[in-house]
Amino acid sequence: MVKRSIKIAVATLMIFAPALCFSQHPDSMLPYYDGRHVTDSAHVFSNATVESMEAQLQQLTQKTGSTQLIVTVKNTGDKTPEAYADDLYEAFYGIDTEGTLLLVVTDDARWNSSGRYVHLSTSGESTIVKISDSTVNTLCDAFANGFARGGYDEGVRLYVKKLSEHLKNGITGTEAAASSGASLISMMTMFFATKKKYKMKKHHAVYNVQHNSVVNFANVADTLINSRTSVRRIARDSSGGGRGGGGGSSTHSSSSGGTHGGGGRGF
Repeated sequence: MVKRSIKIAVATLMIFAPALCFSQHPDSMLPYYDGRHVTDSAHVFSNATVESMEAQLQQLTQKTGSTQLIVTVKNTGDKTPEAYADDLYEAFYGIDTEGTLLLVVTDDARWNSSGRYVHLSTSGESTIVKISDSTVNTLCDAFANGFARGGYDEGVRLYVKKLSEHLKNGITGTEAAASSGASLISMMTMFFATKKKYKMKKHHAVYNVQHNSVVNFANVADTLINSRTSVRRIARDSSGGGRGGGGGSSTHSSSSGGTHGGGGRGF
């Protein structure tokens, strides 16, 4: 009986050890990370949702050159969601590489009364610029609104949909360079073709203007009679507001010195 209880305890520990380690120390998740884009450590997504989101994020990663990750955990141990997400991303992909990691915390009342919190960490100069603070808020709101409609599956579905729409509206640096090069070649081709088409042969003047025209110059004086100047003071907005609606991405440093953007909220 005692041996059987010990075996059950050991088996239980082997099953839940990865999740326990993952919730407290991001680096300890490395042995369990298999390179997939969705790691559901908290077991809140259906298998169908995981497979669907995995395929979409893989395709999005290939198109953008920026790695897109989603990870769920029950709690973040001794770290804040921001610090945990940043450290976890760096444990997977290194410092300042291009990518995002959406961390979904499912049972940690320290950060929200419901125990649920979502944080998006962005990494890499291009990704941080492309996913501004306002976009981060939009993406986190998409997850929270989806959760309110249909739980975690709907939340992650709406998040990935919104992320895909945003990233696909932009193009990578390589695509931009190729597009610019093609446009330049097309423009030069049209220019020289048009120039050649309308090029005219040189003809000698039929009418000699220099010998057959007369020009008389006269002095004319204009007197300024009156002038009026109007002055109007334009009020300047003194409300401040920093970046306001102009966009932009705020950044911070991780415990390893990497630069990250992002933000989060309870849901």
